[in-house]
Amino acid sequence: DITKEAGRVVKEARGRLGRLDGVIHAAGELRDGLVWGKKEEELRVVVGGKVEGWEAVERELAAAQQSKAKFHFCLLD
Repeated sequence: DITKEAGRVVKEARGRLGRLDGVIHAAGELRDGLVWGKKEEELRVVVGGKVEGWEAVERELAAAQQSKAKFHFCLLD
């Protein structure tokens, strides 16, 4: 769960790579099916994890003075 591990992940990546110019966040809860066939709760689980993960990583990047990094995430799997 990146929301709990964001600090460690950013620190480890910066240790290996130096500065971070971009981040791809593609993790999430797998709920196969078409988006228009999903119930609201399923969308909250899938999208919520992505948004919360994005916010957690962005906070850590800002704390590491890397907030200028480009950030991309996959909205739906």
